[in-house]
Amino acid sequence: MSEDPKPLYSSRSGAGALLGRQVYNHINPPTLVLGVTPGGVEVAANVAKAMGCKFDVIVAAHVRMEGLGIVGAMAEDANAVLDQEYEPHFRDAMVLGEAIDDARRAVKTERLLFRGTRALHEVKGQNVVIVDGHVTKPWKLLAAVEAIKPQDPAYIMVAAPAGTQPVQDKVRARRLQFVCPSVLMDPAGHPLPFGDPQDPSQHCRCARSGVVWPLWSRVFCWAAAPWLPSSPHPRRAGPPNSTTSCSAWPLPIASW
Repeated sequence: MSEDPKPLYSSRSGAGALLGRQVYNHINPPTLVLGVTPGGVEVAANVAKAMGCKFDVIVAAHVRMEGLGIVGAMAEDANAVLDQEYEPHFRDAMVLGEAIDDARRAVKTERLLFRGTRALHEVKGQNVVIVDGHVTKPWKLLAAVEAIKPQDPAYIMVAAPAGTQPVQDKVRARRLQFVCPSVLMDPAGHPLPFGDPQDPSQHCRCARSGVVWPLWSRVFCWAAAPWLPSSPHPRRAGPPNSTTSCSAWPLPIASW
């Protein structure tokens, strides 16, 4: 009888705090941490908390093809990023277009859940860290990168507490710095990356299915609320885990 797998991290908050300490040593202020929805949001919130910097969410959705699974992703209003190994035939063009449209609708729905009508935080001139949770496909991270590039950030880094070797290879092939404390050799990742009772990326269905998860955005905001001040002028002073304040989303928590 096989034993139940042990989690890599006891919680997403703990994973985010550890990741934040590592990211802190690789990037300079002013820094903006962006959590990729849904699985990277709680992790990213705790990365930002550990670093004492600004935090927001960036909304992304996978592009899925029947019989093939995930073939890419898109983030915010940017174009889809597709797997270069996927070579669609001419007859697949319409099906691929429908899959991209599904992902675009999912992004719009999730954006309302996570940010309401508020725009993404200003990234021009910022050093941006894009954070996901347990990453077995690189496409959401890469789609998020493509979504913010036109906004002229000073520097872009991607990070995750756990990711597979193929993900790391594909990210670094784009000449992006990838901070990942736990690189997994199994392409399927770890069976239990976090010890939390639920994983939003696994237990919540995509908006395409017609079943959205209205509570998760509020759960993440509730978890982050104690350290999100209302000041629009965030600061970074002192090392990770210091008692300095961290920035907030401009949208008041009470309005969610």
